[in-house]
Amino acid sequence: MPATNKATILLTGGTGFIGGEVLHQLQKNNNQVLAIVRGEHPKERLARRGALQGYDFPGAKTTIVSGDVGLAHFGNRSNILLPWRGRISALVHGAGLTSFDSTRRRELLRVNYEGAKNAARLARDLGCDRFILVSTAFLGGKEGRFIPETPVEHPGDWLSIYEESKYRAEIAVAAILAKTQTQLVVLRPAIVVNHQASGFALNKEHLHNLWRPLHRLSRAGQTVHVDARIRANPKGLKNMIPVDAVGRACLAVINNPDATGYFHAVAQQPIAHSKLMELTQQVLGLSGFRLTEKWQNPNRLERLIDESLASYRHYLSVSDPTFACKRLNKIVPNWNDPVDLNWDFMKRAFAAFARMPSSEEPGQQDSDGLVSNYHKNHLSPKLGQQLLQGREDVNAHFNLEVFGGNTGRISVTIKDGAISSVQKTHDSRASVLFCIDHYSFAKIIAGHLSPVPAFLDGRVDIEGNVEEGLRLASILTDFFSLHPYVQSGAKHA
Repeated sequence: MPATNKATILLTGGTGFIGGEVLHQLQKNNNQVLAIVRGEHPKERLARRGALQGYDFPGAKTTIVSGDVGLAHFGNRSNILLPWRGRISALVHGAGLTSFDSTRRRELLRVNYEGAKNAARLARDLGCDRFILVSTAFLGGKEGRFIPETPVEHPGDWLSIYEESKYRAEIAVAAILAKTQTQLVVLRPAIVVNHQASGFALNKEHLHNLWRPLHRLSRAGQTVHVDARIRANPKGLKNMIPVDAVGRACLAVINNPDATGYFHAVAQQPIAHSKLMELTQQVLGLSGFRLTEKWQNPNRLERLIDESLASYRHYLSVSDPTFACKRLNKIVPNWNDPVDLNWDFMKRAFAAFARMPSSEEPGQQDSDGLVSNYHKNHLSPKLGQQLLQGREDVNAHFNLEVFGGNTGRISVTIKDGAISSVQKTHDSRASVLFCIDHYSFAKIIAGHLSPVPAFLDGRVDIEGNVEEGLRLASILTDFFSLHPYVQSGAKHA
């Protein structure tokens, strides 16, 4: 049953990076929480998110309701959420999607823009005292500039669709709540990075995206000391804030009923790109990488790394805007103390990163026979055919293992550039084993995901002769582009 007084906090995004930290802070503070969790088995999903960080989710005072922020009332019938009307003190909208990939525009707008509007309408319908929107401080567009703790004017050109989705969300939410009794609070964090004490971050967060390609190449024996460039402005500055600081800021706003308006959760001292790269190399045990804005004639390694960081290129080429930050220090103790993202922090963060498993993205399981059908209907008919025109020099023998549901295995032999053998099993004589999750496999064979960036991003593992595997992956990229395969009725790609 709903709580009997207006003290419950409705939270979205509890399985996410920021939302999970906010839920932890609320549980520590003994708040009554109504958590909206997407997907089937929401309690189990929340428990798994807590287990990643050693948090006890859900707590005794946490009630869970399944919901999708992309739908009105999060897809719930009126008898599920409306009985809470008049009992919610604040709706904290922490759900969101962080991606700078322009191909995900529709998804970003659905989650960040439409989701925020649905949350604001629900706050209005439930008669919440306050609506707390977790936004972003990065609303300055390509020009950068000073960002005040007030509504921001349209900057013109955006650095990413992510920024645009967050800006549009702020404008829409303010319009929805303008003629209601629900007060709007907007919390704008800077770049949210690992937990300052534990080093924890979810697998796709900011520092991990810089570390992942360099770490995987170093594990593969490709780099220890090299003379390689990374395309970035070495004098640029990045404003980064640990996730636990954002959680503390959000809790302070929640517990202070007089806190309304716009709050920036940003660091007082941004870190230089050059310093960030120096610490990254130290923690990865690498040397020889250097940041430069000059980008003529990149070598193979430089191109691989540049492709893996493509979505962040705009952010690496410019300095972050400057931000007003005067309001949080009035309600958060010691907020103005400098956050030192130093060597010790980086060591903790990297240790947590190295322990994180590769996350499998949601997709259909292999019960749809994708691997079998790809073997039977696509590869087998190409026996004896050339993979690519002009590549008669290719000779290789590799195994492929697809996981996620029923395991699928294929062994392929290429002789003089032609497919000479395809077996639905592993061959112990193969020099390379590609391991890939089902969702990524479907995207790769459809020609929508390149195998080499997928390796750098952690979607593909290469065992055995890694250097040979990377060479093969580059060749197979062209093959998948020229000969795409999409299973009839599939929704993978």
